[in-house]
Amino acid sequence: MAGLSSLKAAVKKKKGSTKKSDVPVVTVSDVCAQAMSDFCAAKKNVTAAQAAQADAEARLTPEADRLRDVACHESGKLSPSVCLTSADNEQRLLFTRKSQFKKIPDDFEDAIREAVGEQKYGEWFKTHTNWTIDASRLTDKLAAKLMKALGPDVDIIESETVLVPTEQFVRDAMFDPSARRVAEELKESGMVEPFKGSFKIA
Repeated sequence: MAGLSSLKAAVKKKKGSTKKSDVPVVTVSDVCAQAMSDFCAAKKNVTAAQAAQADAEARLTPEADRLRDVACHESGKLSPSVCLTSADNEQRLLFTRKSQFKKIPDDFEDAIREAVGEQKYGEWFKTHTNWTIDASRLTDKLAAKLMKALGPDVDIIESETVLVPTEQFVRDAMFDPSARRVAEELKESGMVEPFKGSFKIA
């Protein structure tokens, strides 16, 4: 462990250092300088384009969500995607909102149970636990013992339990008005947040 502590201390000291950079500075040719200028201009254009795309997506998403809802209700099927087209059919985008949500810590379990009710909780949510080993405590001796049997050293195993909305939750939130209200309340509370929808040229 002494070696690990020394390494951490060295890294921390290096991060906090204000020593002047020792990266060599070299002068380039005119051709290379022009290429550098083009690169910097392109980089700025990419940054501006990304910002413009994010702004456009923010303006598109509310109507895209609404139109996808309409399409799903008309077909009676839960479709993750809908093709958006302009009136003249010149602009076409594929909008997709998958049944995926941001990580929901199990700390929210009681609050979500209370919000949706015991019966619906069983239908709409499941738990998923990730197990990891606390490497800081895993010695050679413990590793050998672990291979044979965990026994009393089971506390070296760490776990993270998260709640995962089911496909039934997504379906009910689409087609059942009361379920939609509950889903919106959970979203506004910050407990059950879906990932953003995505757009690509169709």
